[in-house]
Amino acid sequence: MARRTGVHRSTIFGWISEGGQKVTVASVLAIARGVDADPRTALLAAANLLQEEQRQDTAPDIAEILTSGLPDEIQDELILAVLAERKRDEENRIASVRRMIRLAGGEVA
Repeated sequence: MARRTGVHRSTIFGWISEGGQKVTVASVLAIARGVDADPRTALLAAANLLQEEQRQDTAPDIAEILTSGLPDEIQDELILAVLAERKRDEENRIASVRRMIRLAGGEVA
């Protein structure tokens, strides 16, 4: 897979051992291209949205995109934007919690 995708072997093993915590959008798309998979399906799977979509229980923001009637390419771009925004929001929340811990006199990792 590493040869077909251009993603280093140790990176792929890292994703597997860490539960995919450090997977990027670019790497998901590289893997999808390397294994001739649908990029949209790969992105949904990487975001743990594929099962939710199949259960008709998709996150509301993604559901809005998926039911928008927009072309798949535009939906893909919007989904990527939502996922990037979620990541930024999470990083901001973590930074905020760490500031609160420090203000309270605690230590952060």
